[in-house]
Amino acid sequence: MPPRRGKAKAKTKATASASGGPAPKKAKSQAAAEVTPFDAHFKSLEEVVKRDDVPEGRVLGHMLIQGTNNAEEQDDTAEDYEEEDEEEEERDNASYTVEEMARLRHIIITKRRDNKMNWARRLVLGDQADDSFMMFNTSFSYEVYGAFEEMATLLKKKKDWGEKLDMLFGFTHTIKEYDVWCHDHEESPVFVMKLAKLWKSTLKQDDETLGIDSEYTRPGLLCFLNKFKEMVEEIPEYDDGPMSFNFE
Repeated sequence: MPPRRGKAKAKTKATASASGGPAPKKAKSQAAAEVTPFDAHFKSLEEVVKRDDVPEGRVLGHMLIQGTNNAEEQDDTAEDYEEEDEEEEERDNASYTVEEMARLRHIIITKRRDNKMNWARRLVLGDQADDSFMMFNTSFSYEVYGAFEEMATLLKKKKDWGEKLDMLFGFTHTIKEYDVWCHDHEESPVFVMKLAKLWKSTLKQDDETLGIDSEYTRPGLLCFLNKFKEMVEEIPEYDDGPMSFNFE
């Protein structure tokens, strides 16, 4: 589970010594100088979010893609997740190790990226996009197939690789979140292999062309796509053969 950024505890002011003089400041200065792996990670992340080469107002924040537990360590039952949540709530942020923090993956969310995510949500979910209660059946798989074709057609008309990436991320994020089509469909969802090709051609571009940072967003995207790959490659095999998502 991801670490939670708790509020810093108030520091107790130094008290006078028994002789009436000021209390020693050595211990306090040493504590202030200590930087935990947790603090170092999020300080670095915030520096990327706020650095000078990102126009003001363009970045809205960041999305956590993977927490301190990797896929092998996570359990599948709701009870296990609830127990992990309780343990994480009680854990001090300063207790996270360098190795644990190194597992975190983030994607920086710009204003355009956020807009494309909202656009993709409406494209895929249609009239249900703003509903608090949604219903899905087999027909949803056909809606996803149709949404992909529409997205792919629009993608061909775009010349900005950064915009293409944001469209692909918005669409892929939406169908990963609403994955009913993976389990309830009548035809093999071969469109995922076409989607992989679109990602592959996009990720061949350098970070500057894509408008992404190399420190967090590219690793975050690769982590996200590997999780999506694991999901779709578990789809039962059809006459077309097993599903594959070769995006690299």
